[in-house]
Amino acid sequence: MTSLFTRDLLNSFKSNLNHNVVSAYNISPIDSYHNCDEYWFQLLILEKDYPNSENFKAKLVYGKKKYLDQEYGTGLILPTNGVEIDADFVSKSDIEYSTVRFLLQCRKLSQLFTYTWLNPNEIEKEMKLKIELTRIILDTYNIIPDSYILSEKVPDLRLKQMLLEIEKKNPQLLDFLIKPESVSYASIPLALLLCGQAYYYEENGELTRICDPILSTYELIWEYAVRLSWDTFYATRIDISQAGLSPKPPYTKVTMGYPPKPNEFSLKEEHIKEWVTAKEHYECGGYPFYPEKDSENWKNKQLDHVVAPYPYIPLSCL
Repeated sequence: MTSLFTRDLLNSFKSNLNHNVVSAYNISPIDSYHNCDEYWFQLLILEKDYPNSENFKAKLVYGKKKYLDQEYGTGLILPTNGVEIDADFVSKSDIEYSTVRFLLQCRKLSQLFTYTWLNPNEIEKEMKLKIELTRIILDTYNIIPDSYILSEKVPDLRLKQMLLEIEKKNPQLLDFLIKPESVSYASIPLALLLCGQAYYYEENGELTRICDPILSTYELIWEYAVRLSWDTFYATRIDISQAGLSPKPPYTKVTMGYPPKPNEFSLKEEHIKEWVTAKEHYECGGYPFYPEKDSENWKNKQLDHVVAPYPYIPLSCL
């Protein structure tokens, strides 16, 4: 089945939060992993070609969580849970939870992609490099970086053989990897950016996350294969057809809109800034996601802005 997500469709979901727009798996698969130290993970790390270079090069780093912690510091959060919903608005046990989370993910994706359009002079100092690196990843999302086992570069064939040997002994240890044979692997830089597993080095040598997780590690392995389209403002979601009795994840292909920036006549710079800097809560002003606390809309679970108030801004969704 193919779904096209338009402004009207997304707005209709906010008035009907009982709509089963996504699978309500409640993120419990990640919660069931109590100790992930022995599990393998992937990081996308962008670093300069050499100290004074302006060019960044990406590398795909593999390793057990405990060794990644030793190499890069215990600040790594693996696996990730994606966006967090205000528990006072809906809890995980509420029937509306999965749709609210889906709509917040749509909004966050739209803000992230649109942020790359903002004039660099309008971007806060602490965000400039992160947005520059985000743009690099989006522009090269389908180019697979060189692979490393921690700090050691490894050829693709050797990497595949190593993963195959681990899989034969204990396949569960690879539950948090996007494997080379997966349909998601062709866009792995984008997947790791969106689940908060893309990093860069600060000037002080500290490894820093480029983007807070919008999707969870679990979703980008088991649920969605993500792509970008450079010629549409909408997003499409297609069920992946697989023959046989044992289909392999992911089960859905999502193509998100990432078109060229419209000209000033179609979309003003201040409108871009208003949208990408909009906070989630009503008390922060701007275009909030949640209604005013304790208002009738809050009690009736009526969301405010799930899409941008201006046309010509991408409607990216899952």
